[in-house]
Amino acid sequence: MRFLGEEAISAPTRTTARSVLSVSGVLAMILMGWINLDEFAAFGVTIQGERVESVVSAVLLFLVVSHVIQWRGDYLSYRGWNVIGRQPASMRSIEGTKEQTKLDAIAEDSREVAEKDAVTKAGLVQMQSYLDRMRREMTAFASFAWFYVWIWYLAFPLVAAVGVLVWWLYA
Repeated sequence: MRFLGEEAISAPTRTTARSVLSVSGVLAMILMGWINLDEFAAFGVTIQGERVESVVSAVLLFLVVSHVIQWRGDYLSYRGWNVIGRQPASMRSIEGTKEQTKLDAIAEDSREVAEKDAVTKAGLVQMQSYLDRMRREMTAFASFAWFYVWIWYLAFPLVAAVGVLVWWLYA
């Protein structure tokens, strides 16, 4: 997904999200007994099963910290200063609220002009319909952007990781 011409979530953040989900899945399969760890060997070294769970949990914890750092960097970058072709603005947000306010102001101005001048009213009515459509599309985009950034790439991986780590701790 792109935001103002750039990827909203960077490749490293997408990678850490997939890694968190994958390792969470592996740990969950270990805890459910779907993966047998009686004689686990990695790089020619045999590791006892209960220690593998600890190692996988430690790796998962590291990946969670990595993911939060990557995600926060992406969010801060697009929140304020790293937007290509735009003046930095601390009010800019992925949700598009500043741009929505601009559309609302244009729509209000066009209504005032249409009330004063009957000649330009037909053109302004058509422009008003375009602005209304843009507002609906921007609202839909803002909703999806919120889901994409906050749920898909932050909450979903973190809930999966925290859930399986809590399960591991109390198993």
